[in-house]
Order: sequence, then structure tokens, then C-alpha cells
Amino acid sequence: MKVLVADDNPVFQSMLRTLLTKWGYEVAMCADGNEAWAVIQSTDAPRLLVLDWMMPGLDGIELCRRIRAANREPYLYIIMLTARVESVDLVEAMEAGCDDYITKPFNAHELRVRLRAGCRILDVIEEREALSDALYAPSSREYIYPSCFLSHSTRDSGFVQVFFSMLDTEGVSCWYAPQDLRIGSDLRETLDEVIREKDKLLLVLSEHSVRSAWVGREVERALDVEHTRRSSGRADWRILFPIRLDDCIFEIEAGWALDVRRRHIGDFRNWRDADSYQEAFQRLLRDLKAEKEKRSSSRP
Repeated sequence: MKVLVADDNPVFQSMLRTLLTKWGYEVAMCADGNEAWAVIQSTDAPRLLVLDWMMPGLDGIELCRRIRAANREPYLYIIMLTARVESVDLVEAMEAGCDDYITKPFNAHELRVRLRAGCRILDVIEEREALSDALYAPSSREYIYPSCFLSHSTRDSGFVQVFFSMLDTEGVSCWYAPQDLRIGSDLRETLDEVIREKDKLLLVLSEHSVRSAWVGREVERALDVEHTRRSSGRADWRILFPIRLDDCIFEIEAGWALDVRRRHIGDFRNWRDADSYQEAFQRLLRDLKAEKEKRSSSRP
């Protein structure tokens, strides 16, 4: 696989080129973010990127933001390699859209396994893209999955960007909250609109979201609508599909959290591991497809 490395330090350039070549990667070396951005625009651009944070001109964070804002396809997996070690720096990098974060001086073995993890994620996405046509009903080209609203904390953007890309590849019509949610809009009004226009709520639960008031309100509103639908006899009454990235949901004692724990919660705690990710992702797809079939069978 081809790897783009952007770093203005000649010592790190030489070290990274030597290591990556030894590990079997084809290396495209750039000295700054502007040069890297130009390479990314090419038709055969590398899909695995290792970016330094501090570079002249366009730095690694701004380059990452520009890549994500462009919604470039196919998906690019970004590893930030930097001397910045504070937790706020990691948060800023992940919110900018990078997928992984390694501090300098780095351990060569750690970098190698992080690159392997990135390759596995990209391989999974590529496989899904190759099979995307098979995920539509052949006669009508209708989606075989219900449409979804994906709600999450921006601090979980590393997971969500991969997750959203794979949902889209699988043929799941999905509303992406940070990109589409209107700033300043009333939560109840927005959620009601989502429920009218989208069938299911995919709620990402993590340490960054479970203690936020908006999560409790979303769950409570979704459960209210579920109750109304179930009382009216709808077979596809289920709206809420919770997804967890850690165990923090089990530490919350609020009533809504207890309600969530009574149902299946998609387990994506090990989402960086390709096998674990696929197991959880395929289970979610099966559940979504079953809901779509319930709705179809209940129509006159």
C-alpha cells in the first residue's frame, strides 16, 4: 500500500522512509501540508496518510480539516504524528478528523501496528464499496435498510467518520448530525423532524456523550415515539439503536440509561480491530434490515 508522509523535519523524513520501505510500503514523501494537499488531489493518491502537526504553510491539523471538508472518496485514513502530547491536542486532532494519534519520539513497533490497523480499516471499506451494488433491491433499486439519523459527540468523530462511510457504502441512507444539524435549533423540534424523515436513531454512546443532557433528551423522546408506535400496532415500532464505544453507559444511573441497557447495545469498543468491528457492524446491519422487512410486511 502507498503511504503519504508529510513532515518538514529531514531527520524524521529519512527515518520514516526507511521504516516504511522496510515494512513493504510505497512512500510518497512531502515536506509540508501544501505539497501533501497537491498529492492528495491526484487520481492515484495514497489512502493512508501520516501527517506531522507543525509544518510551514498548511499544518497537519488544517490539512486534516481540509480533507474531511472535501468529503473525499475513497476514504483517507489519517494518522497524526506529533510532538504535542497534551490531551487537549489529541482532542483537537480527533475533532479535526484524524483517525489515530501517535506522539514523538515514537516507538517503531507501535507505528507499525497502527499502520496495519489503518490498512485493515481501508481494506474493509474497499470491500464494501466493491459490493455496494448488491445491497440494493435489484428490481426497484430501493434501499433494503431503513434510513437513519446518526447522533454523536464531535469528540468521537474518528469512529463516526469511518462508521458513516461504511453505512453509506452499504446503502444505508444516513443523516450525519455534526454536518447537518442546524445550529441553535430546538432539540425536540429537530428530533421530531428526524423521526418524520428518517426511520431510526443511531446513538453513539461514549464517555464524551453519556453525561451530556442532550443524550438523555434524545433517548427519552425516541422512547416516547416508540411507545406511541407500538401502541398503534406498528411492527416496526423500534427507533432507537444505541451503539457504545466504551462502558460508560453502565455507570449512568438516570432512568433513560436504564431503559437503554434493557435492549441490545451495539458493541464497538474494539472498533479499531477489523474483525471486532465487522462482527458488530454486521449485527447492526442485520437488525436494521429486519426492521425494514417488518415495515414492508406490515403495508397493505
